[in-house]
Amino acid sequence: MACEAWNNRMLGYKGPAQPSPTIDDAINGGYPYLEVRCLGCDTNQTVALEIIRRPKTTPVHELERYLRCKDCTQVRG
Repeated sequence: MACEAWNNRMLGYKGPAQPSPTIDDAINGGYPYLEVRCLGCDTNQTVALEIIRRPKTTPVHELERYLRCKDCTQVRG
């Protein structure tokens, strides 16, 4: 239920991202992927939560600072 409430808050009301469920909560709740929009170039990507190299107890909103597209990563370092 926490994942659905967070999805509704993010999609329907455009935020806020905090608080969010943990990576493990999302995976166990049937949400194995996270759709991400790069703030640098405005492209959308899908990220598999199971392959993210962070502890599964990490809240999903904390991933925001680490996720960006490959092109923007190369340009900005």
